Amino acid sequence: MSETRLINSNPTIFDTTHSFKPRSSDFDENIHDLIDEEEIFELIRNINDPEHPLTLEQLNVVQMQHINITDDFVLVEFTPTIPHCSMATPFHVVIFKPRSSDFDENIHDLIDEEEIFELIRNINDPEHPLTLEQLNVVQIQHINITNDFVLVEFTPTIPHCSMATLIGLSIRVRLLHCLPKRFRVTVMIRKGTHQSEDAVNKQLADKERVAAALENTHLVEVVNQCISRTLKENNNFK
Repeated sequence: MSETRLINSNPTIFDTTHSFKPRSSDFDENIHDLIDEEEIFELIRNINDPEHPLTLEQLNVVQMQHINITDDFVLVEFTPTIPHCSMATPFHVVIFKPRSSDFDENIHDLIDEEEIFELIRNINDPEHPLTLEQLNVVQIQHINITNDFVLVEFTPTIPHCSMATLIGLSIRVRLLHCLPKRFRVTVMIRKGTHQSEDAVNKQLADKERVAAALENTHLVEVVNQCISRTLKENNNFK
């Protein structure tokens, strides 16, 4: 068997001199301690490079001086190891920050698009070891809530994706498991993104067909595998 050819077979390795030291304020619950660039760097410095048994810090891919925080917005600029690196595709990842009202039982807190996105973003793709967020299959701007009606539009990775129905079913099952029963959930393919979108959307909208599909033991097992990562999270919406 031939060895996989590395894109950068001889990367430059840099010393890792940074050492994060927690401050006393980090442990004091009475102090509103803002997250700074050093803490963000500590979160990402030990991410492994896709090709090499080295971290992004060791390869100088991430550096603390290239992190910027403005209010609640975090910008991380990274440097690929070589100009033609094919591993450099960026993904925008949304970090959900619960609000104080989410934990106050005396406040009737309406569920919004951000909370719906948080429920479905980590669903695994049926084919790849990646999440629907990482593949841009689900995006927060394609979620709409009107009163108790939730609409999620998703984008298959390719126009002829054979897993589109399974992806839609996984999203639907995840939301039905988590949301209060008063919610009506519609999951559909975004217009113009799949060659069989009308047929798939019709299947996903048919409650009887969805119920019949969930009686298929093999199909249920596959769906459970897709949402297994999300099931580890706390469901705070019931």
